[in-house]
Amino acid sequence: MKPSSIFSLSNEDFVKYLDGLILRKENNGGLVFLPKLKAPLVVTDRGLEIASYIREHFIVHDNLGYNALVNTLKKKGVNKRELDSFLNAIKSILREYGKYTVRMNPNKTFSSKNYPKIGDPKISSIIPRPKSPIRLVWEITRDCNFSCKFCYVYGDKNVGEELSFGEILDIIKQASEMEVFYFVLLGGEPLIRKELYSIVKEIREYDMYSTIITNGYLIRHQLDALKLIPPMPVVVSLHGNPMNYAKYMNLNSLGLAKKIFDRIVDNIRLLRDEDIEAHVKSVVSTINIQNLWDHLALLDSLGVSHVTLLHYLPIGKGAINNKPALLTPEMLVQFFDIVNRANRELNVTVDYRPFISIYAPALTPEFDYDNCPTGTMDLRIRYDGKVIQCSGVRDIFLGDLRQEPLKSIWEDALSRRDLTKCPFVSGRFPPRLPEYSYHLSEE
Repeated sequence: MKPSSIFSLSNEDFVKYLDGLILRKENNGGLVFLPKLKAPLVVTDRGLEIASYIREHFIVHDNLGYNALVNTLKKKGVNKRELDSFLNAIKSILREYGKYTVRMNPNKTFSSKNYPKIGDPKISSIIPRPKSPIRLVWEITRDCNFSCKFCYVYGDKNVGEELSFGEILDIIKQASEMEVFYFVLLGGEPLIRKELYSIVKEIREYDMYSTIITNGYLIRHQLDALKLIPPMPVVVSLHGNPMNYAKYMNLNSLGLAKKIFDRIVDNIRLLRDEDIEAHVKSVVSTINIQNLWDHLALLDSLGVSHVTLLHYLPIGKGAINNKPALLTPEMLVQFFDIVNRANRELNVTVDYRPFISIYAPALTPEFDYDNCPTGTMDLRIRYDGKVIQCSGVRDIFLGDLRQEPLKSIWEDALSRRDLTKCPFVSGRFPPRLPEYSYHLSEE
């Protein structure tokens, strides 16, 4: 079910999506994390209290029924009207995850009405800064079995030895003590890490969650670990057809590219058969724009619930190979036509905010100084324990977990980051390409 469809559910049907919620008190109100919806929400003090009663009811009574919940909360001083108001407030936030449309007019100006926030709700205007990260984005290994043209890890500086399994367990423990909600585990290729099952299991035993971003080739080998991921999704990188893969990975053999592609597609089917929700990340460039509709239709047929479209990050191999990957204005019109059609006709939800941020930062206002998630929502841990600013700014270190605790790095993160180096915030990307300097206009 698309997040936009959840908004239309009755409260009787909606309460089951609150199962497993995690709460965290803040200085002003608090945060509620809904694992089944992959969403952290900001709530008031009263909202946090109501959420705590709901969580207690689910644990004690093991009953997700609406009427049973109403009866339990009535004894806590929460009447049905207040419960419904709380549930409707959550659904109104989830409505922001819905469809949206972007068009480009002939004078190369993007236009959009009511452009919504997609992904984690903005929290800075309500809670100045949470007491600890909502999530940790963690590159658990640098190793990878692929060699993609857009790899951001390529060219990292001051690289140290990869964190040991014992060091990883200690960081997970520190995160638990700080009440972190969830981890995004990636690499390199995270499924290469031999201790992956134990890492994911340790996270769950601390009542935290994790999602994994993988190229998908080794899913069958790490299926036991991936079975621990739900209700969070497994995110697979898939970028088009076999010919696209041959170009993205500099393969001379189309047969080998087809073997890789078919195996990843079969592994996505395997996730579906194991009732593991699959999301997909796809890099769109001049290499695969002509195949984009077929690609999205394939994902829809595979039962993929969500796809995020991205562009090369201006770092690592992405910086080297970026210019020939940039779409022409004509290709951009084609891109918008395809994704808008997909959001109308297909069941898979297409989020192309990260892609638009490259060509039209004005359409993605979350990329500014106030809303940068580094130090306000998350921290990104490199494979060697260094905490870097983000995937796009890898040469600024906010700390080193081998030298200081996670809590200290978080407390000093805002003073250590340098947003003037951010290609999105500073407006320096794409460099020296004024024909891509579009702006937002009202229709």
